[in-house]
Amino acid sequence: MTGKVKLISAGGGSVSLATPSTGSNRTVTLPDADLTIPVTNSSGTLTTQGDTLYRDGAGIQRLAKGTAGQVLKMNSGATAPEWGTDAGGTCTLVGRTVISSGSADELDIEDTALFDGTYDRIVLSFSALVLSADEGFVMGRCKYGGSYQTSSHYNYHTRHWKGNAEAVHSGTTTYEDNGDNFHFLKETGNATGETATMEITIWNPGNTSVWKMMEWTGTMAQKDSKAYIMRGGGYYHNTSTGQGAMQGFRLYTTTYSGGTANITDCIVNKYGWKTS
Repeated sequence: MTGKVKLISAGGGSVSLATPSTGSNRTVTLPDADLTIPVTNSSGTLTTQGDTLYRDGAGIQRLAKGTAGQVLKMNSGATAPEWGTDAGGTCTLVGRTVISSGSADELDIEDTALFDGTYDRIVLSFSALVLSADEGFVMGRCKYGGSYQTSSHYNYHTRHWKGNAEAVHSGTTTYEDNGDNFHFLKETGNATGETATMEITIWNPGNTSVWKMMEWTGTMAQKDSKAYIMRGGGYYHNTSTGQGAMQGFRLYTTTYSGGTANITDCIVNKYGWKTS
């Protein structure tokens, strides 16, 4: 390939250029309105959009473009670039659900792409969560074998802190060794401005030899200016179902007294993580 390089300088000065035949330098004083320098590609022209030039021991060479999704890497000898697959972990936004003026007290997450065994970890991010009633409880259940499990095989521990300024007004713990659900948030309100956020991580949802470990964290704003945070974790341990592939996750709500607290508003982002 033969081409031209045009040097443009607004402030003057000079630049040193190597002469290919001798390797010696020649100095060009700038500005030079029409300085052109021939460039030669020893293996031929760049034939395709996306091709790249690099230098090896013999001179300038052409690297043909890679395919979609490939990344530029060094070869095993660290002597030249090449295209290859990214060996690092990846995070994918698999789906998004937006609830506005909702009237149901259950939210089922069953995206096939999320629970088909592709991902080593699932992260469910709930934001702008608002319930229709005060003193609401937010809980969860797992789906195995085609149904959401209600048997007493949920083991979990959730810690709640509530306070304002520098004082912690209260710290409570919710836990069960053989409960029929996971408990996440409690005392969620529905006054103007009150909202909650929460993230739930599910580890190895497609693994059929271990129980599914989960972690969760969240925060909530209350009208009495108290900041509320929670942190917890647990697992579902039914031997006959809990070691199967997980098929879905249900978020559901109620009130402290067992009344109805529908999910009025919520944004759910669903992420899948692959470690390789």
